[in-house]
Amino acid sequence: MGKVISFEERAVATLRDRLGAAESAKEDLIAFAQGHSGATAAIHSAVLALMATSCMSLEPAYVQPAPAVPASWPVGDAYLAQSEATIETPLGDARLTLEREAPAALDLLAIDAFSSDAIPVHLITSEALSVYERNIEPDGVIAFHVTNRFLDLVPVVRALADAHGMEAVWIKDDTSDSLASRSDWVLVSRNRALLARPRIAEAAREIDPRPDVGVWTDDFNNLFQVLRW
Repeated sequence: MGKVISFEERAVATLRDRLGAAESAKEDLIAFAQGHSGATAAIHSAVLALMATSCMSLEPAYVQPAPAVPASWPVGDAYLAQSEATIETPLGDARLTLEREAPAALDLLAIDAFSSDAIPVHLITSEALSVYERNIEPDGVIAFHVTNRFLDLVPVVRALADAHGMEAVWIKDDTSDSLASRSDWVLVSRNRALLARPRIAEAAREIDPRPDVGVWTDDFNNLFQVLRW
């Protein structure tokens, strides 16, 4: 006779899965902050190109990916704690938090949530990109971290950028550093001059068109089309 699984057991199992995904995202963020990879260096260059003043004068807001994530990540002690900027860490779903708050007018918005086996699709749809656009400056950059062993999300982001009339640049790092992992970032912006700067252009790779990959929305997406077989 089959075992009846209670609601509580299912809830605990779901929570464990989400905590595992959060831990994976935390590890990615730590690697990003430590600056091991060439892709990270290229993205740092993009940030510096956007800023005319020292990073100490910035006032970034960091949105945690889920309520279960501790308010203080280990990376905070190693990186964020060194900044004199005002740093906020509101807990909650990133998209919902951005939708609730007033537009932030950010120069750079990093979306780093797609490295686990089960991705939060609602953060990589046309509606989500509209939310991100409202929270950046007109010449700002949205940086999608799309490193994933099973899904090729680069064409998904390009399709979103095309649909919104924005430029998309793929920064791919197949590092040989034994202490680092390969990474894929897609920078989305209306600022063509920034994306064409030498440090970014030299690291950029062509995004091959995928006519079969349509624009993902809150009502439609197709993970099978982007599976790595």
